[in-house]
Amino acid sequence: MSSPVLRPRYPELDAYAETLPEGWASFAECEVNAALVGGLRERGAFDGLDALPTELHAAITGPLPASGWMPEVVSIGVFLAVRDARFPGPTGESDFLGWFEALNHEVLETQQQALGIGSHTAALSELSAVWARFHRGTTMTVTARTPRTAEIAFAHPARLFPPAWMEARRRMLVGALVRGGAVQPEVRATVDAARGTAFSLRWT
Repeated sequence: MSSPVLRPRYPELDAYAETLPEGWASFAECEVNAALVGGLRERGAFDGLDALPTELHAAITGPLPASGWMPEVVSIGVFLAVRDARFPGPTGESDFLGWFEALNHEVLETQQQALGIGSHTAALSELSAVWARFHRGTTMTVTARTPRTAEIAFAHPARLFPPAWMEARRRMLVGALVRGGAVQPEVRATVDAARGTAFSLRWT
């Protein structure tokens, strides 16, 4: 009698790692503000995660980088480990995105308040600067605007962000519009393998 096949403990994390051309050293030019991971460490978000790749284990247990920045792929890997460990089952993806959306809401609300952003038009004007506070090597740029629409170019390496991350980015933009007072906002993403992702926004 054959032994049962064991389900991988970190299936989403492992699937992402397989797409990285140089493992956890991939896309070294793309970094994220280490404070995002550090703040969650202090709140116990990563407690109980084990058997992780060395780079991810160091990110959740060791000193934060003195530079204040860490590899974007490592940050993504840590969050995917949380997704696998904390949000299993058929609703795991939806539950994880809800949790991640709440984190984005907290960060963006703080930034909008600090910058005195009180409208969706102001939020779009400050989008590039807010993104740059937390990310290096990727950019968000508003390329076109009308009173009811906007186009955003999100420049990033093609394999840097897994599908859940792109959906989280889309929801982040919806949230920014809502907090700025936009009514019935819609955000659609179109992938461009050469340049990244284009977001089309509209509201009433």
